[in-house]
Amino acid sequence: GVFILAVNEIAYLQAQGDFVFAFDQKGGKHILNNSLNGLYETLDPDLFFMINRSEVIHIDSILKYNSYIKNRLAITLKNPSVVLYTSNNRTPKFREWLEK
Repeated sequence: GVFILAVNEIAYLQAQGDFVFAFDQKGGKHILNNSLNGLYETLDPDLFFMINRSEVIHIDSILKYNSYIKNRLAITLKNPSVVLYTSNNRTPKFREWLEK
């Protein structure tokens, strides 16, 4: 069937091979019919940020972030408790985004 998933319920989006999944705040996994870049262009840039080529996070889902290897950050999400990583080139923009 088709499920309606409110944008504010999305914790993060993740591309896995030919598929894109939305992970909700409760840990549910939902397959989407769009490309990650296509979806990202439709989302509010104040709420969502593409941390690397395959993942987009919602600002309200972030619990904390720590320095990782080189210029990368490890981002721990609230729920589900998942750790995602910024790419080297997106780390500075991610920090700017959080400071807005």
